Amino acid sequence: SRPMPSGGFGWQSLRWFLQDLRAGFLSLTAAQMDALRRLRPRTRALLLVGDIYPVLMTASFAVPKVFVATARSDYISPHTRLEARLMARSCCMVFARDAVTARGLRRMGVSAACVGNVMMDLVTPRGWSLGLGEGRPVLALLPGSRHDALDNLREMAQCAWQVMARHPQLQVVAALARPVQEPHAVAPFRLQPAGAGEQEQGLDGWLAGGPGAPIGVTWRAFADLLHRATVVLGLAGTANEQAAGLGRVVVAFPRRG
Repeated sequence: SRPMPSGGFGWQSLRWFLQDLRAGFLSLTAAQMDALRRLRPRTRALLLVGDIYPVLMTASFAVPKVFVATARSDYISPHTRLEARLMARSCCMVFARDAVTARGLRRMGVSAACVGNVMMDLVTPRGWSLGLGEGRPVLALLPGSRHDALDNLREMAQCAWQVMARHPQLQVVAALARPVQEPHAVAPFRLQPAGAGEQEQGLDGWLAGGPGAPIGVTWRAFADLLHRATVVLGLAGTANEQAAGLGRVVVAFPRRG
């Protein structure tokens, strides 16, 4: 794999698609096809996960295939008839992300079922308290997991500090997808490490240096934060869906990323 300028969304914009082409998308695809060709003689079965791309890429494999279709749902973006025809022809079983989508696929001739949702089934609290006080509202910040996540965090923190100025009882915690190795990566703000007691509660650090109280930061307690959140400010993809799936109000706004 290789990161593309579009972050995987080249099909949404001609400009992004052209940027991906310049970044070597065609050579990357050719390398992936070559790797699959070399694997084919030793492959007895395939487990395909994601959108329709792995189904397309393994169309020449004459082996049993199971497809975990995580990308599309009849609630928001149904599978096309062409995709359904490809799944019906290639896959012995398709696991859809919800029962409505599974029914829709079956109506189009696909052997489909729903036994759970991989995104929602993994949002299980682990018992982290995050130092949050009971009876006070919690704002969760979800800056995403892509290359613009820290840039998003800076923007969202400024929004949060404005809200905290009007609602001083508000508790704010940001959930990052991975640890921040360089404390100055969030400049002009500072990322300060959490104390030993705070780490035992699931907090990993504090975002400080803004016009308000420091904002808690965690990269371990995402599920616990969502379950405690009153409102979510999210510039994420899957994480926003997980928050909405738990019944949280999600506020989002467009940015450059």
